Amino acid sequence: MTVIRRTKFSDGYLLEKVKAIAESARDRADACRHALNLVHDAFPHYTWTGLYLKRPRSLYLAFHRGSDAIPPESSEPLEGLLGWAVRTRRPQILPDAGGDRYERIEIPIKSEIILPVFLQGRVIAVLDICSKETKGFDRLDLDLLEAVCKALAPLVGALEQPTGQETADRLEHRGYG
Repeated sequence: MTVIRRTKFSDGYLLEKVKAIAESARDRADACRHALNLVHDAFPHYTWTGLYLKRPRSLYLAFHRGSDAIPPESSEPLEGLLGWAVRTRRPQILPDAGGDRYERIEIPIKSEIILPVFLQGRVIAVLDICSKETKGFDRLDLDLLEAVCKALAPLVGALEQPTGQETADRLEHRGYG
């Protein structure tokens, strides 16, 4: 059974809202968080949405929405599904997620979509969204979320290389989530 797209907004409207947030951002971190919250809230079957910033040897969870079962200071090695998205530079849809990867997480995860975020040809982050429904993602979701990643890439890229008062240490300890 494929999930019927139940969203509060049309895809076009949602993408335009994300673009407007990105283009008018004064605080890059707040804008990223606001845009990801908007995407998460638009789809009732999303149980968890997270953005991992790419570091030299790991992925750092910079923002998340959903369960606090994954602490905001989490770091993932560049392996597993998230690392696969970085290495292959390709998104992945898991229509029937489960198994060992999810046993430590106390949120209902039945399917997952993972997308690399690109800036100037480099993978700078990974967007990870989980659903409480099996087959919770399809090609329409992939197309929309790729466009969202593209719209947010300049903001995320600025977070990747902080300037001025926003040092990497300060960014990592903001505790957004």
